[in-house]
Amino acid sequence: MFWWIALGAVGFGLVLLVLVVLPVLRRLAGLRRAMARAQRRSAELQGMRASVEGLQERLAEVAARTGEITVRD
Repeated sequence: MFWWIALGAVGFGLVLLVLVVLPVLRRLAGLRRAMARAQRRSAELQGMRASVEGLQERLAEVAARTGEITVRD
């Protein structure tokens, strides 16, 4: 009789564990997709940052040339 009670308790514990773990695994899959999106966006933004830095340098050069032209006149 004791073995049936112990087996029932272990079985109940395993069922409860599965019921708790499945939603957590689903959330982890969603978090994995969100992390992949965030990494793609981060890489895209880093590329844009490099472009902006290049444009800032060009703008500074143009501003310096404009200052030279203004001083010459």
